Amino acid sequence: MVTKLETQGKQIFQWGEKFVDIATLEKAVYEAVLSLGRNIMRQCIEEADRTLARQRDRGMYRDKGYRPTTLKTVMGEVGYQRHVYLLSGAAEQPRATVYLLDRSMGLDTVGLFSDTVCVMAVEAACAVSHRTAAATLNDLTGLSLSHESVWQRPSAGLGPMKRRYCMRRWTACTLLCKGKTGWNTAPAKR
Repeated sequence: MVTKLETQGKQIFQWGEKFVDIATLEKAVYEAVLSLGRNIMRQCIEEADRTLARQRDRGMYRDKGYRPTTLKTVMGEVGYQRHVYLLSGAAEQPRATVYLLDRSMGLDTVGLFSDTVCVMAVEAACAVSHRTAAATLNDLTGLSLSHESVWQRPSAGLGPMKRRYCMRRWTACTLLCKGKTGWNTAPAKR
């Protein structure tokens, strides 16, 4: 009898149509806030892209429409549409496409990870195994990173200055972790 009352007493919070316990409510609110954050990020990014489209040098960049992409952030994956341009005029090159938004955000490389996610991956990989780091990042951010993506240089998508910072941090972590953790701490060579 006591167990039944305790179980009923735990589900006192209403979330939508059903009653849930505090742990379920906490997870639901967390997911809702992450979703709201992703929507705000998408709107801001797409508005910045529209501004860049209006301000571009039309003689140099010929608009070829929109292309979808995904930015991996601490709130999860943010999907958005951005303009793609062909170089024309004096800068014309065969099949040279440019994403002005990616350049402006400093993400004009393969693998669109936010700087925050890259730094979190480096910090986490230095403290625990790559599998644990990936699981922790997945739980915190809503991303689905593999341990291999944490093992590889997480700074590969950063600009030169940020890459140097991350590689210095990675090297410092490697020296601190070497021999203490039992896992391979060497960054991937490219």
